[in-house]
Amino acid sequence: LVQLSDISSEQILELKATLFSASDDRRRDILGKLVELSEDNLDLDFSKVFRLSLEDEDEQVRENATRGLWDCDDRSIIPQLVDLLNSDPSTRVRVCAALSLRKFAMVAQDGKLLARDSESIKTVLLNTIANEDENIEVTRRAIEAVSYFDSPETNAIIQQAYQSGDPQLKQSALYGMGQSSNAKWLPTVIVEMEDENAAIRYEAASAM
Repeated sequence: LVQLSDISSEQILELKATLFSASDDRRRDILGKLVELSEDNLDLDFSKVFRLSLEDEDEQVRENATRGLWDCDDRSIIPQLVDLLNSDPSTRVRVCAALSLRKFAMVAQDGKLLARDSESIKTVLLNTIANEDENIEVTRRAIEAVSYFDSPETNAIIQQAYQSGDPQLKQSALYGMGQSSNAKWLPTVIVEMEDENAAIRYEAASAM
């Protein structure tokens, strides 16, 4: 499988025909192993295979493909990630898409992304958070990602999550406070360092 690292455009077309004709179990196995290999060796680049597999019919394959793109910094992948977060039927895939967009949100806040890409990311994240029918895990990851866009709107989202009474949303709010780097949150984060919930203390420590 290491031979699939940084394959050419011609090879990806050949691989597409071969990979998509394999069984669901085989494709799941291949994508899972590619994710493991890429995590163990940063010199391996399976991004072309992962991008190809975002089109797969199997949700586990799409999930692994999206996970494999968490460290991808190619802005051309943004529209696909936006579409996945916006409309993929799988909760797990939408969670992974939000996590992948988190890195691009950070780059956008640093002014290193085109305005239209930044706006596209921010819009889909805000729409996800506003969707009351969305799974809480997807909402949490969207809150964490949008927190990089430090603004009155995103600060209000963080505050609402913090005051929601839901421990999971509170964790994401604390994560967001840290990522926004806005000093207004510092007193809150300091207080939460003493919370009885270990997960809350962890997020507060990370935010610090």
